[in-house]
Amino acid sequence: MLESVEKVVKENFDPETVAMFIKEAVRVIGNLFGPAFVKGILNYALEMESEKIGEKKPEYIENIDEAFEYFREHKDKYPNFFNCFIYGIAKAEKMLEGSTASGAKNLAQTAIRKIIDSSGLLNEVKGKISNIYEALLRYIEIVDIVRATTPQRIVNQSEKGIFQEIEDCPWKDGCKAMEKEGITRVTGGPECVVLITNSAAVSLISGKLVDYKLDKFNQPNCQGRIFEI
Repeated sequence: MLESVEKVVKENFDPETVAMFIKEAVRVIGNLFGPAFVKGILNYALEMESEKIGEKKPEYIENIDEAFEYFREHKDKYPNFFNCFIYGIAKAEKMLEGSTASGAKNLAQTAIRKIIDSSGLLNEVKGKISNIYEALLRYIEIVDIVRATTPQRIVNQSEKGIFQEIEDCPWKDGCKAMEKEGITRVTGGPECVVLITNSAAVSLISGKLVDYKLDKFNQPNCQGRIFEI
């Protein structure tokens, strides 16, 4: 039985914890695509950081750990520096494909899915909750413990569909930067880091194939859906 038809989730978000998560996603991508691709990610991530903090991009950074430390050193100027990694991944993919980076969603979701799965966070619930709405609520309970919760409203629309409204999203800078570059999904429309992550977790917990669609971006909130396919 469903716990409710609507759930409002308050923010419980630690930027450094989230940045560590994304840093590991970059490592996973490096294992898949090699060091040259990671170098591209870091280059674009540092470009975005440079713009945000108003300083010249450093030339001495060679690896993920050095980039992460540089971002941390400047977190007083830009606390949500994890957005730089997200933008770097999407921009590197765009340059690799030379088009609209239509595979960026698959790349990001693959990396995030691997990190969630290997972290062990979902070990107790993986494959045990078939309803996707209940699976999402359980995932949010779990990530709330590690302070990685984005404020959002979740509505159970049907057995196979969930509506989400995301307020004051800390990932918005990354999404805006991708929009500016014309980076979109295969099916059209902007990316959404929250929906990518939520859909990856829901799929792992429920064992079902799910996807997402962002219907409204930054108006001022974002609205979208997760659904079975």
